[in-house]
Amino acid sequence: MKVLYIILPLFSFFLEEPGRISFDFQVVYELDYQPDSTQISSRRKIMTELLVNDTLSAFHTIDKFVKDSAFFHSTLKTGLMASYIGVIDQLKFEILKRADRIEVYEPLNGLSLDINNQLYTYSEEAELFDWQIHDETKSISDMLCQKATIDWGGRHWVAWFAPEIPITNGPYKFQGLPGLIISMQDDKGFFVFNLVGIKNEKKSLNTFQVLRPDLEVITVTKNEFYKKRKHLRENMYEITLATGQKLTEKNRQYADWVKKTDNNHIEVY
Repeated sequence: MKVLYIILPLFSFFLEEPGRISFDFQVVYELDYQPDSTQISSRRKIMTELLVNDTLSAFHTIDKFVKDSAFFHSTLKTGLMASYIGVIDQLKFEILKRADRIEVYEPLNGLSLDINNQLYTYSEEAELFDWQIHDETKSISDMLCQKATIDWGGRHWVAWFAPEIPITNGPYKFQGLPGLIISMQDDKGFFVFNLVGIKNEKKSLNTFQVLRPDLEVITVTKNEFYKKRKHLRENMYEITLATGQKLTEKNRQYADWVKKTDNNHIEVY
């Protein structure tokens, strides 16, 4: 697929209205990933997008963006999913990137906000990306790209960026290269991001307080978040049972299956 792109000399950042952030540049990536490291049959593909203005960028799956937008126009549903037995969707995050900080907003249980009014947030320093830029180049979709590598998040990553596109950004949390990341993957091929297209695209991102006025936002450290998520995944049956719900042997077996197969998130922890 030939990539179409338009370079903007300056991005504009403004709030259309309280609680809504406006972007005018969209970068779409396809993510091909394997949530179970032991089963290639678990591979999935999903479209993601990077929204950019001159001070801020946002990264999320397009599916999440569409569902959040639809939820914004629907009647508010109340209630908190206090217990859950199921695979934790590792792609329900909203990542906001600035030059110096990365903020992550993510439900611990991986469930959408329409049935979950609890959200965790943590931040980390953007300067932690210690890229190694190499002389090697190749052409991707008629763009001259240069190779860069980094050991980050428990994985070794290889990225190809386009110096001709002066956007120091890319998929997921990655940023800081002297050009837009066009393609990147970890050395085991579990997570592969490939650019699909770039275009002018006016979009507004609803803040979580707009989506759910009753939202409980819990601030933690990154290590605390991953520790809590690991505890939830490994103790789903017991946690749900403690709420007084009546569970079956089939529920227990499913919880054990989740514990075994939900083993390959983007960052290793």
